[in-house]
Amino acid sequence: MTTTPVHRTDVVVVGLGAFGSAALWRLAARGVRVTGVERFGVGHALGSSHGATRLFRVACYEHPALAPLALRSLALWTELGERTGEVLVRQTGCLNTGAPTSAPVAGTLAGGAAAGVAG
Repeated sequence: MTTTPVHRTDVVVVGLGAFGSAALWRLAARGVRVTGVERFGVGHALGSSHGATRLFRVACYEHPALAPLALRSLALWTELGERTGEVLVRQTGCLNTGAPTSAPVAGTLAGGAAAGVAG
């Protein structure tokens, strides 16, 4: 009789795109026994964070309280890039246009101020 070894895990992360893989990495770094499951395989082209260009905002116009989360996320992506020898985030700046009182422009300015980014 053949027995199958049992793999014990504390957390299963389903979906290993940008968010799932980051969650997997940080949980493992904390010593959590974690297993990741990806439906389409590593490096597939079906995720929301694929393609030549993607937006990473520190000055989040939706709410200024998102700025500290974005800064922490940027630090973690930078750390991961340094560990792997890959450039994962390339910051190039941002141009927002519109009336200063419009929600996107006013919100971006508030988010930038919360992040310590000049407007």
